[in-house]
Order: sequence, then C-alpha cells, then structure tokens
Amino acid sequence: MTRFTFNRLGRTLLMLTAVIAVGLTGCGGDDNPNNGGGGGGNHDSRLVNANGEAWLEGSSCASARSGYIFKSNGDFIVLDDYGNDYLEVAGEAATWRTDGNKLIGRSTVSGGEESALYEISNGSLILTNEDGDRMPYKKCGVNVGW
Repeated sequence: MTRFTFNRLGRTLLMLTAVIAVGLTGCGGDDNPNNGGGGGGNHDSRLVNANGEAWLEGSSCASARSGYIFKSNGDFIVLDDYGNDYLEVAGEAATWRTDGNKLIGRSTVSGGEESALYEISNGSLILTNEDGDRMPYKKCGVNVGW
C-alpha cells in the first residue's frame, strides 16, 4: 500500500515511483507581493513555483536535502536527495490545495490526505505539523533534467 504522510518534521515521504535528477542552480527571488493569497481554486498563489523554482528545506539553497514543487494546476512534486549529491523526484502522483493557512496534500493513487499549517514571507515558507514541529523552506532555483 502506498503511503502519503507528513512526518514529524513536516517533510512528505512518499514511495519512490519516478526518479528524475534535479540540480540546484541558486536561490530564487522574493515572493511577488502582487500575487496575493488564496489563489483560484483554493490554491494560494504564493505557494506556486515558477518553472525552475522549488521550495527547498532549510535556510540555504545549497544545503537543501529535500523540497517541494507546487504547480498552479494543483499538482505537486516531492524532492529528496536519498543521500546523494543531487535531488530527485520522489513519490506518487499528488495534488495540493489550501484552506485558510492550511496546506493539504492528497495522494492521487491512494487517496490519503495530510495537512500542515503554513506561513510565507520574503521567499521563505514554514510548515508546521500537528505536533507543532516547524520546518523552514526557501524558494530556490532548480534545474530539472530527465
């Protein structure tokens, strides 16, 4: 059975179904203040990553070991380094939506749903899980290659 869950640190761990190499190219710019929150279809536009961007774990793009790509169509991609020097796509097909300051992820395979509270400010994202653990993410540039 495929599992979709936020662990204690707020990272999503999914079973590996696809592997695509992802290399870091540097940090992206700050959030566009004209984006506004709440985006259409319950997708907060401030979470959406432009092509070549991802939310990477930690306060430094260069030291990131995992992260997320939130697409404007509601799909999202989980990234992990699996102990390598590069990030890979990890997991099954998943979608996301927001409800207030709650980020909700859903597996499109198993149908399982998990959520975390989120805050966004100046190119930084903080996810807080149900145990109160807070995990910072930084908007960074990534180079996805097949």
